[in-house]
Amino acid sequence: MKKIFFATPIGSVDSKEYQRSNKIVEAITNILEQIEDDLELIRVDKIFKPNNITETIKQEIAESNFIIADISNHNPNVYYELGYATGLQKTCIQIAEKSNKNLPFDVAQINTIFYDLDDIKSLKFQLEEMIKYVLSNPSERHLTFSGPVVRKVEVDDEDL
Repeated sequence: MKKIFFATPIGSVDSKEYQRSNKIVEAITNILEQIEDDLELIRVDKIFKPNNITETIKQEIAESNFIIADISNHNPNVYYELGYATGLQKTCIQIAEKSNKNLPFDVAQINTIFYDLDDIKSLKFQLEEMIKYVLSNPSERHLTFSGPVVRKVEVDDEDL
């Protein structure tokens, strides 16, 4: 089973964020069902484990094949999860509502799918293409979607 972690603002059950997240989860789930049978979408509020939620999130991200991050509304939790996944060199697909075009500099450098909740078909089409690409080009993923190049820096003990 391939796991896809969905980093998204959730909010309370009656919040606008929760409703938006549910709409997007439904769209992503439909896409995944059409692409492959062995794809599982993970969303943090659907994880029921008796341990620290932050550790659970980190574990789920580490075990995921890639993540989809909804960076609408500049939610700090989503940025934390996106940063953690990037640090692990996970492929990150960024999505954001069209009304959130002013992204912070670092994440603005990464290809982002902008969507309108009133045109969910467009989001589904773009996301499906991106997911298919990620799944069919595993060796290219990090170069294309994971953000800054990770360098190994060697330091001699004498330099410390």
